[in-house]
Order: sequence, then C-alpha cells, then structure tokens
Amino acid sequence: MPVIGIASAAVFLGEAMTSAQVVGAALVIAGLLVNVFGGRIVLRFALAAR
Repeated sequence: MPVIGIASAAVFLGEAMTSAQVVGAALVIAGLLVNVFGGRIVLRFALAAR
C-alpha cells in the first residue's frame, strides 16, 4: 500500500499501524530521499574531502 494511504488510514480512521508497516514506510521514504538528494550529498562530501 502507498505510504500516504497507510498514514491517512491511521490518522483519519484510527487504524493501528503494525511495526512492519512503519519499517516499510520508513524504507520507502529513505529511498525517495536518496533518489532526490543523493547526488547532492555525494557531491558535497566529495568536495569537502579535497
């Protein structure tokens, strides 16, 4: 299930999130962050190492 669907069900419908859902959602968000900001972070560390 999409992360937004799980989160909105927990907020609006009062459904409990399992630990597996929380871990899965965290992995999805972490993957999105790496995809969006990964190149900038690697470049910043490469420039700082010089």
